[in-house]
Amino acid sequence: MISMSCGTMLACCANEIIMGKQSNIGPIDPQFNGFSTHAIIEEWNRAQTEIFQNPAAVQMWQFILQKLNPTIIGECEKAIKWANEIVKHWLMTGMFDNDPEAESKATHVCSELNNHHTTYTHSRHIHFDKAQKIGLNVTELESDQVLQDLVLTIHHSYMHSFGGAPLAKIIENHNGNAMIWNIQS
Repeated sequence: MISMSCGTMLACCANEIIMGKQSNIGPIDPQFNGFSTHAIIEEWNRAQTEIFQNPAAVQMWQFILQKLNPTIIGECEKAIKWANEIVKHWLMTGMFDNDPEAESKATHVCSELNNHHTTYTHSRHIHFDKAQKIGLNVTELESDQVLQDLVLTIHHSYMHSFGGAPLAKIIENHNGNAMIWNIQS
């Protein structure tokens, strides 16, 4: 079970991200109707370049471009900007709070996580070493055996629950309250 884009955004709210050897985060690559906003903009730019270089290419591109909503490029640009603003704010008020370089660190992390030219795809796995290299405050789960045992016990309990019942989502809190969504057949 993994949660990439939004899971990474939520992880950036924390003071630190605890990652096991098998853990990863992913790019904060906003999606629009199931498509990467970066990829939509890249294709739009590619179409413009190819049509400018060879006007006959318009015949090929018209079939692709006519499927796009007239406002989609602007919506994609706003989604990318908004994702950066949200994560930057969360990093500055969480992980980098009270750090005199909070803004520059948060800006750098966002530029790494929301950069389609280096991550290439929405499903790109970013493991501990890379997360640390881009400036996130990450801790190895294996460095605390008690915590690792607790985390893996909870993880395996949930995996068992999902494996034996038609569940879609479980949300629990520290007060013992839970919301459970079942898959409707």
